[in-house]
Amino acid sequence: MTPPQLADGEVHVVHARLDLEEDALRRFERTLDSGEAARASRFRFPGHRARFIAAHGWLRFLLASWLGAEPLFIRSPYGKPALDGGTLKFNMSHSESLALFAFSREMELGADVEFRRPGFPALENVFAPRERALLSEGEDFFKLWTRKEAYLKAVGKGFSLPPEEIDVASALEEARWSLFEPELGARYAAAVVVAGKPLAVRSYEVTDS
Repeated sequence: MTPPQLADGEVHVVHARLDLEEDALRRFERTLDSGEAARASRFRFPGHRARFIAAHGWLRFLLASWLGAEPLFIRSPYGKPALDGGTLKFNMSHSESLALFAFSREMELGADVEFRRPGFPALENVFAPRERALLSEGEDFFKLWTRKEAYLKAVGKGFSLPPEEIDVASALEEARWSLFEPELGARYAAAVVVAGKPLAVRSYEVTDS
């Protein structure tokens, strides 16, 4: 499918399945650059490799749809990917069989999706005191975690900042940040954090059919 037009002031929150048919996977593999292809080759398990290819292939497909050309990537000193010579902002995350993408023409943003793994330990040491209090009151670990990771990615410095010193719950109350939590089914938690107040948020799925 061709994604809808990405207008100024909008944020698009897009999700895609990563378990693709072989033909679709081969098409995506041909679009990867040399760095992505090298990273894909280092995966030990074929399933992990296939999902990596699918996630990066979807990202390239979506960006090319709006750019009208193949995207060229650069990375910030903290590792956040961006377009070389472009103003379109994007971020991506993938977990298990699902990828989440966020796009804007001018607003920085961060996205995170996490598969709710049974028995996954609630790592309280990555949270600030107020967030630990929310956990103790029964707040969902994966909801807090995806909010934190999406926020750190939107800021652009990721985990170079000590996560336990960043109170995302407080930061998101500031006027300059917006939080969106797409519903992706009971098995996944997801969050998108935007630096600003978008005029509209459009959420949809892309498929290979």
